[in-house]
Amino acid sequence: MSIFARLEASPKHILAGIFLFGLLSIVATELHPSLFYRNFTTGFYVMLHNNIEFFTVIVSISIFGLGWYAYPQSGDRRALFLSCTFLMIGLLDLMHALSYTTMPDFITQNSENKEGLFRLAARFLSGVAFLASAYMYQAQGSKWQSKKLLLATALAISSITFVGVVYYEPYLPAVEIEHKGLTPFRIYASYLTIALFAAAYLAYWKRYSKDRDQSLLWLLAGLILSIFGEIGLTLFKTEFDTYNFLGHIYKLTAFFMFYRGLFISSIQRPYLKVDSYNKLLKNAYYKLSGFDKLKDNFIRVSMHEMKTPLVPILGYSEILKNSKGLTKEQRKYAEMIYNNSLRAVNLSKKLFDISKVRTSSLTMSLEKEDPLRIIAEVYKEKRQYAQAKKVAMAMNVQKGMPKIIVDRKNIVTVLGNLVDNALKFTDKKGEIEIGAEYRQGTNEAAFWVKDTGIGIKKNEIRKIFGEFYQVDSSLSRNFEGAGVGLAICKGIVEAHGGKIWAESEYGKGAKFIFTIPASGNP
Repeated sequence: MSIFARLEASPKHILAGIFLFGLLSIVATELHPSLFYRNFTTGFYVMLHNNIEFFTVIVSISIFGLGWYAYPQSGDRRALFLSCTFLMIGLLDLMHALSYTTMPDFITQNSENKEGLFRLAARFLSGVAFLASAYMYQAQGSKWQSKKLLLATALAISSITFVGVVYYEPYLPAVEIEHKGLTPFRIYASYLTIALFAAAYLAYWKRYSKDRDQSLLWLLAGLILSIFGEIGLTLFKTEFDTYNFLGHIYKLTAFFMFYRGLFISSIQRPYLKVDSYNKLLKNAYYKLSGFDKLKDNFIRVSMHEMKTPLVPILGYSEILKNSKGLTKEQRKYAEMIYNNSLRAVNLSKKLFDISKVRTSSLTMSLEKEDPLRIIAEVYKEKRQYAQAKKVAMAMNVQKGMPKIIVDRKNIVTVLGNLVDNALKFTDKKGEIEIGAEYRQGTNEAAFWVKDTGIGIKKNEIRKIFGEFYQVDSSLSRNFEGAGVGLAICKGIVEAHGGKIWAESEYGKGAKFIFTIPASGNP
C-alpha cells in the first residue's frame, strides 16, 4: 500500500510516524553530531539550495493555478485563499533565492541578512495564512474572500515586502549577521512561526476530526514537516550544514503535501462528486425506467380493456341515434352518447399508440405505397367531420409522385392526427389542405396539413411534439384531446427515418410538414 493510501487509511499512525521521523532526525543530529552533523561543500549545497528553492517556487505557482482556476467548479473558498497565499509565498521564495549570496545581486547588494528577511517573511506569513485558513468554511464566504481581493492582497503583501527589504533593509530588524549567525530577533520570530504552524495543525486536526475531509490529512502532514523544517533552519550553525540541509528537504516535502491536499480539494473532489452524482443518476434512471415500463404496460392493458366495452357502446349508440321514432330530446341524448363514446375510443387508441411509440414496439410493415392513395384515404375518412364542422378540406398532391416505402397504416395515422389537430383549432368557414410533393434534391416525399386556424405562438412550436403537451391550456381545454397526437406523429415519422416540424404565424393558421425518404421511382 502506498503512502497515499496509508495516510488516508490510518491517518493517526502515519502522522505520528512523520512527526517521530522529523523529531528523531533533529534529535539524532543534536545528540550525535559526529555521526550526523556535516558541513557540505559550497558547490554541492548551493546547487541543492537553488534547485530546492526554485522547485518550491514552481510548486507554489502550481498550487495557485490549481485553486484559482478550479474555484468556479470547486467553490472551495479555503482552497482559493491558500492558493493566493502560495502565490505570495512563491514570489517571496523567488526573492529569497535571487538574494542568496552566491547569486548575482538582486537590484541591491545580496547578503545573508537580505535573503534571510525574505525567507523569514515567507515562512511567517505562511504560518499566519494556514492558521487563518483552518477556520474558513465553504458556506461562510464573504466579500473579503473574493478572487480579485485575495489576489490583490497577495500581490500587495509581496510588493510591500520586496520594497521594504530591497530599499529599506537598514531600517528593518537584522535577522542574520554575516559570520556570526542568527540574531535573537530571527530566533524568536522563528519560534513564533513554529507556534503558528503548531496552532494551525491543532486547528486543522480538530476540523478533520469533525469533517473527516481526506484533503486535510495532507495539509496536516505538510504542517508537521513545516514545523521541523523551521526548526532545522533555526538550529543551523553554518549556511552549509546538516540542519540547513534538513530544513530545506522538509520544506520541499511539505510543499508536495500541500500540493497534494489542494489538488484533492480543488480538482479531484469535484470530479469525485460528479462521479458520485452520475452513479446516483444512473441508479435513479434505471428505477424510473422500470416505473416507466410499468406505466406503459398499464396504459396498454387499460386502453385495451377500456376499448372492449366502448366499441359495442359506440356501435349500439350509432344504431340508436339513427333509429326512427325517437323524440327530439331522445335523439339528442343518443347523439351525445355516440359522440362521447367516439371520443373515448379515439383517446384510447391514441394512448395505446403513444405507449407503442415510447416502448419502440411499433409494428412496421413496409411496402411501396402511392402518396396520392394515402392522402385520398385520409381525405375520405376525415371529410365527414370537416363537413359537420363546416370546414372546407382539399387535396393538393403533385402529379407523378414516386412511390415511397412506408407502413401505410402508420402514415395514415400520422396524417389523420394532423388533420384532427387542424380541425380542432379551425373555426367554421376555415380551410384545411392535405398535400404532398416529391423533393428531388433530397429524394424525399414531403407531406403537409395546412389550416387557417388559430396558429401557434413562436415559443410554443418546439414544444408541441412533446407528450401530453397542450399549445394553450386555457384555450385547448375547450377542445377534445390529450396532447398525444403530435407526439405519436413524431414517433412514427422518425421510425421511418423522416422528420416532422411545424410552421406558423400566430392568428394566421399553421402548417405541419413531415418528410419520408422516397424510392425515387415514379
